[in-house]
Amino acid sequence: MADLKQEVRDFWNEASCGERLLLEGLDKSGYLAQMEKRYSLEPYIEGFAEFDRACDQDVLEIGVGLGADHQRFAQEGARLAGIDLTDRAIEHTRRRFDLFGLQSDCTGSDCLDTLLQLRPPFAWQKPVGLQGVT
Repeated sequence: MADLKQEVRDFWNEASCGERLLLEGLDKSGYLAQMEKRYSLEPYIEGFAEFDRACDQDVLEIGVGLGADHQRFAQEGARLAGIDLTDRAIEHTRRRFDLFGLQSDCTGSDCLDTLLQLRPPFAWQKPVGLQGVT
C-alpha cells in the first residue's frame, strides 16, 4: 500500500489535476482563467458543491488540487481547512490564496492520518469524484 501511495503522490507532484490542461500562468489571471475553464468543462461542480451555502461553515476539503473549489468556498465565507497528498497542490493553493487575499489552513498530508487528528465538526462536502456514490 505504501508503494502505491508513493506512486500516486509522485504522479500528482509532477502536475496537479488540470494543471497542464487549464493553468496558463501562476498569477491572478492564470488562476482565474483556470477556474473559468474548470467550471465550463465541469458545470455540475458548482451546483453539486453548493458554494453559496458555505458562509460561516467549517469546511474541510480533501484534495485541494489547484485550489479553485477552495477559493470558491473562501469567497463565500467558509472557515476552511484543506489537505492534499502532494506538496505541489498545497503550494498552488497557498499561492492562489496569497494572490487573492484569502485565508485557509492548508497542509500536505495523507488524509487518513489527518482525519484521525481532527476534532471540529466539518460540514459534509461529498467529493466531486464520488458523485453518485452513497
